[in-house]
Amino acid sequence: MLPGEDLFPTQFEFYLHASDLFKAALSTYHDVFFTQLALSCAPPEYNTTTLWHNVIKGLTDLGQYEDAYTALISAPYERLYVFRAAFSQCVPQRILTH
Repeated sequence: MLPGEDLFPTQFEFYLHASDLFKAALSTYHDVFFTQLALSCAPPEYNTTTLWHNVIKGLTDLGQYEDAYTALISAPYERLYVFRAAFSQCVPQRILTH
């Protein structure tokens, strides 16, 4: 059951809440889905580094390496560049060259 509408004044907050629910239920696919939705409407002042990390890790855990790599290179944060280097070492080269 979802709380009343006044608990979610924005779509962003609703998507974060839904993502947290699916994360708690260990439903990685849905967690990633709602986190991506949250990223799509995040307020400019919100630091989305953790959200990007969760999407990249979730897609990697799901074996969706191409999507994870796309998210990785799309992430706007320098800190995630470290993940890029690690990711390129962990993913089969045939995926990265396509």
